[in-house]
Amino acid sequence: MIREKYTRRVKETSINIVQSRIESIREKDITKTGFRVYKEGKIGVAGALGKYDESEMFSKAEKSLSLNIAYENDPSCNMNESMELNSNIPKGKELINEIECLLEELRKNDDFIFSNKINVIEEEVILENNENLNLKYKTRYMSCDIGVKEKSSKNIMDLFLPYEGRNFNRDEFIKYANNLLNAYRNKVELPENNKLPVAFLNADMSMFIMFLRDLQGRKFASGASIFSELMNEKKFSSDFTLYQTSNPEDDINSKFFDDEGVVNSNYRYHLIDNGVIKAPFTDKTVAKMYNLPLTGTGAGEYDGVPGLKGWPNLIAKSGAKTAKELLNGEMAVFVFIASGGDFTPDGGFGTPVQVAFLFDGEKFVGRLPELQISSHVFNMFGEDFRGVSCDKVMSSMNMKYMIMDMDVKKL
Repeated sequence: MIREKYTRRVKETSINIVQSRIESIREKDITKTGFRVYKEGKIGVAGALGKYDESEMFSKAEKSLSLNIAYENDPSCNMNESMELNSNIPKGKELINEIECLLEELRKNDDFIFSNKINVIEEEVILENNENLNLKYKTRYMSCDIGVKEKSSKNIMDLFLPYEGRNFNRDEFIKYANNLLNAYRNKVELPENNKLPVAFLNADMSMFIMFLRDLQGRKFASGASIFSELMNEKKFSSDFTLYQTSNPEDDINSKFFDDEGVVNSNYRYHLIDNGVIKAPFTDKTVAKMYNLPLTGTGAGEYDGVPGLKGWPNLIAKSGAKTAKELLNGEMAVFVFIASGGDFTPDGGFGTPVQVAFLFDGEKFVGRLPELQISSHVFNMFGEDFRGVSCDKVMSSMNMKYMIMDMDVKKL
């Protein structure tokens, strides 16, 4: 019998901002522990919040074997790896002082009101069992979407200032925010061409919805995906590589192993490699059932059975050119807020864009009117794909610019 324990501890400091000032501070510290027992192709599970009696919890997990929940995979074993990521995010009074200084700078833009929450999160995850599995991950990072409202606006929120990372640079963030706010004040017209370069962030999951749906292992193997018959075929640009990632270099704040203890080489798995469809994303059960590559996408609640639940982190690989070089003298539409759009089952894409900026490859120039953008997945990431920049949005975040040509029209 294999006994396995999954522990996740999250300590969070949440700073609430109202009317451009700190209104309140909330802290929480929650530990969730899952207990798994594997025996004869079955799994038993139990869970605890906070303190627990380990022998009692494993006893509960053993008793739940009577529920006959099938799990015919080999539990991970004989791995010992630990990762603790460095962070410059301050603690205690220093953190509050840092946020106060940040807000003081933002308040210089006195025609805007700033609100929402800034969260600082410490996370530790451990997966261990009695077959020499010992995986440990620890990180600390800041995450925020500071809401921005123009004082003269009737909207609840007009735009936001995003940040997620382990190494915050206030001066750099203020420079980015000021560029964004100045561009928002400056209304400009859409260039006349019907087809224009459009820029997104290379980890913008809304652009990868089609891949998240149709590269799901079970759907892919059942023949219901538009990619089902295209394994190992080149259907996209040679400059387009899409990988599932838990690599800290991609600034993804997630553990380097999945909930089944799978660790990928370099903490990435290429689903599309230089335009060639290589694999759907899978957990152990789906990979075994359909004879597919195992990509390590097992997930679940701490006290549940891990499986192919939810979506992995996807990111498009960066190239050798800067955003300026990818645009080659043209101006791009940078999509900042877009909601109400989607992909059709056959790959067509369209969405209204509520907030977009004219972008020269280095800075935002002005705010464009509301737009409609459209294309098709095989064009967006195929013949119309310009690439992903080598330069970052901010040096303290690893997000880069993903640029493609799309049909654009004013609403």
